Amino acid sequence: MKGKWIAYLGVASVLSITPAFQNMEKNPVEWVASSYELGIDDFASKAASFTEVVRMKDSVSLQSDFVELRNAFKRVEYLLAYADPEWHANFINGAPLPHLEPKTSGIVVLEPEGLQRMEELVYTDEMEWSVLLEKSKVLRDQTAQLKTFARHHNFDDRKIFEAVRLELIRTLAQGVTGFDTPGSDLAIAESAIALGAARDAILLYDDQLEKKDAAFASEFVEKWNGAVSFLEDNPDFDSFDRATFTVDYIEPLFQMTLTAQSILYIEFSDETSAGVESVNTRSKHIFSADLINPFFFTQMREGEYSPEKIALGKQLFFDPILSQNVQRSCASCHRPELAFTDGLPKSISLHFDGTVERNAPTLVNAALSPRFFYDLRTERLETQFDHVIFNPKEFNMTYSAIVERLSDSKEYRELFENAYGEGAQINKRNVETAIASFVVSLSAFDSPVDRWLRGEAEVSEGVKRGYNLFMGKAACGTCHFAPTFAGLVPPLFQDIETEVLGVPVDTMYSAMDPDMGRSEGIMKERSEIYNNSFKTLTVRNIKLTAPYMHNGVFTSLDQVMEFYNNGGGAGKGFEVPNQTLPFDSLSLNDAELADIIEFMEALTDLPENGTAPESLPKMDGRPEWNARKVGGVY
Repeated sequence: MKGKWIAYLGVASVLSITPAFQNMEKNPVEWVASSYELGIDDFASKAASFTEVVRMKDSVSLQSDFVELRNAFKRVEYLLAYADPEWHANFINGAPLPHLEPKTSGIVVLEPEGLQRMEELVYTDEMEWSVLLEKSKVLRDQTAQLKTFARHHNFDDRKIFEAVRLELIRTLAQGVTGFDTPGSDLAIAESAIALGAARDAILLYDDQLEKKDAAFASEFVEKWNGAVSFLEDNPDFDSFDRATFTVDYIEPLFQMTLTAQSILYIEFSDETSAGVESVNTRSKHIFSADLINPFFFTQMREGEYSPEKIALGKQLFFDPILSQNVQRSCASCHRPELAFTDGLPKSISLHFDGTVERNAPTLVNAALSPRFFYDLRTERLETQFDHVIFNPKEFNMTYSAIVERLSDSKEYRELFENAYGEGAQINKRNVETAIASFVVSLSAFDSPVDRWLRGEAEVSEGVKRGYNLFMGKAACGTCHFAPTFAGLVPPLFQDIETEVLGVPVDTMYSAMDPDMGRSEGIMKERSEIYNNSFKTLTVRNIKLTAPYMHNGVFTSLDQVMEFYNNGGGAGKGFEVPNQTLPFDSLSLNDAELADIIEFMEALTDLPENGTAPESLPKMDGRPEWNARKVGGVY
């Protein structure tokens, strides 16, 4: 067995092998902890060395030394990002965009730090040595501190398995997409190093697995080695076959690593903590409805969620009794057959005398978000209803008036008691929780693409080519992250991104849309860095959700793709200094654009619970309201 251990560790760095050679009898946890300490030491050493290269303005060694620095990071990425996720995001390898300090009373803009920002400075024709030196010093100092913390992490078997499974998600959704390699073409090579390190750790359990199930252990080793070899053998970014990599390696390994954890009777996080986790560590698949926990984002806890509350929430969702004129319901602007959008550029206002400010977004999988609305102005699913109910252009109501109306209905009183227990009150909290329960039920991860990626079905060659382009050359997947294909950031799915695209007011590109988006959302975020910034919505069900963008300016996916392919608003000549979309052309030809559209259209999948109720509860005191239409008048 020791010979096989050395064989599959052979492609790893000398650094990561050293602990195993020192004591082949060490258990996996001890080996991983020792390897992590040495890995952080090496990372810190290379950060210090690179700082000196920058200080000397050594342009000859700059890029090669930076590659060594990045590789040192990638060897510890799976554990560093797991053990210190905030540190990783803020100082080590976060997105290269300015952001706001969340823990101050004022508005404090923080410039991006870490390897991604440094990569932009390294791979450029116009060197900014002073800026690069400043960033290098910060990284050097932060990695020096990590050396101390690395010696105090209490790893155990569960944490190792969780870190490895999260690295599988990260490799798929960020690694091979080029998310964290904005300046180089080394995404695939780096992914091989990162996944190789995770492989080296998890295969330390092979001896134990072999004693339990020799056939599975052999297949497990083969699949892990195959995944790393596939990356090593196919380093070209544009031609890398992400479809094969996902179907043949990432998805099977995600499930097999879970199986290995179960075979070895290693505990799961829900057995060790009462906290609400964002990721379900028992999920078998990445592309499945149970991977991300919706109750991480709600005030409602999972134990409160019930079929009775969902049924009540559906009635409320389709009932115009919630609006002032008893003509508008949630379903008016969120129609089930259109993936809970309304097919209009901007939704019609309550009294049919204009429109609201923005396009109606889909509600399918909408519960999977830490913040809501295009400008992120609310942080809980339940509290977003306030903005609809109080808005004069939407419901123009108050909760007290809604409670009074619902309390006047015997059928509604019975529905609330059925959902909340005998004697339950009709109040704001119960109304919100019921509607939230219905929205949570609008989950759909069973599209043709999902079934294909899980290995359950086939799709056309065009869909496969489109997936490869979406996740690679076209860079769609660096903002619309798998598996939600939205701005929900993997692998923890606790943050949502907004982007500045420079969206026009019309398809003639006569001017940029003046809507300021996120910078006019909550007071705490009124900064110019968020001017014209909008939440990155999912492309799931995009076939059904035209027109597109926050203002509904584009009526077809061809128009959308043309906009992105030409560099967004800046590419069209608008002045967008804070645009987050690359200004230059993606150089996609017509066939490639068509393949991407075919892929996105194959992400169509409506939730089973999306149909409208046949009737609405009767209102006892106002019989004239009993003729109100399911879904309202729209």
